[in-house]
Amino acid sequence: PAGYNAHVVTGAAAGIAHAVAACLTGEQHEHVRYLPDTSRLQRDEVILDDGSDQRWNQNVLLTGAKVVLVGSPSEPMSPTTLRRAIGPRTAAVLLFSGYVDPHDLQLLAMVETSHQSAIPVIVDAAARLPPVSRLWQHTSAGADAVIFSGGKCVRGPQTSGFVIGKASLIRGARLNGCPNEAAICRAMKCSKEDIIGLVAALEVFVDEYGGLGDEFAARWEAVGTALIAKLAELPGTKAEFRDGPADIQPSSHRFVHVELAGAVTGEGQTRSGLYGDAVDHGNPLNVQPTSAVTAFVHHLANGSPRVCVNSTETGILINPQTLSFDELDVMVQRIADTRSVLIKSKWIRVPSLL
Repeated sequence: PAGYNAHVVTGAAAGIAHAVAACLTGEQHEHVRYLPDTSRLQRDEVILDDGSDQRWNQNVLLTGAKVVLVGSPSEPMSPTTLRRAIGPRTAAVLLFSGYVDPHDLQLLAMVETSHQSAIPVIVDAAARLPPVSRLWQHTSAGADAVIFSGGKCVRGPQTSGFVIGKASLIRGARLNGCPNEAAICRAMKCSKEDIIGLVAALEVFVDEYGGLGDEFAARWEAVGTALIAKLAELPGTKAEFRDGPADIQPSSHRFVHVELAGAVTGEGQTRSGLYGDAVDHGNPLNVQPTSAVTAFVHHLANGSPRVCVNSTETGILINPQTLSFDELDVMVQRIADTRSVLIKSKWIRVPSLL
């Protein structure tokens, strides 16, 4: 939108730090030199919804800002509780796009509530691309800054991200980063190679997904359908689509779930929800075999070629977005070979062998 600009950073987490720092200092060079000491600043509090994701709070705190949590997991922040929480020290409101939709009237109301007190709203939309329209939907809803990852489905450098924000906020973000020497975000230096790589990736991303609109997952569905058909030929496996949660990366779409018939249940099988051990913000190489499912994940991740999947209570979860049609036969063979290994090690019990 008019009046907005952009800044390339070293990932979405760095984008949080840059945006928060900009809200603390504005465009005042002297204030930039203060951080992380906020004692001489008028405002140093950032409001977050305690009902949303708390994994990224450190990126707020490293600027010197104080985190003010509003709401709870059972009762997320609302415009009313936000209004009560805003005080004379409030510098910004940070929302996570996995918990607020750009079309949600609740988001519009929270933006309006914040702006009534002249408080900027930052939206972390790191994993919300595609669709391409997300590039402007949150700003059109009034957000002062929106943060995206340059990796994930954009497929740019993994150490890249970008902030789209009001021009004054972007100027403040730049002051708090490299090449300025006395700046809290100087350590998050973005290389020229990352900048060029991100811009090139964004151009390809917009060309590839721009015309698909909300049908961006059609190709992934086709890959998943083909994978399910191939897995149906394997004995002892049942494959089907499962809906992903709203905060799935890169955006909500269906996964392929492979149920393991005869799986032996071990310790740690009381997980709830879609994700278990493996690639959901973890390291699949570190998953240890305590059950048939975790043994399956372990062998897939440590074999050749490595296959990294999520686990559920009864099987594994495969993301078709990261696969090509050419890789499906390799995937199926690895699953078949791993199942054979688990049968021999008695993690999977075959009725005819009992």
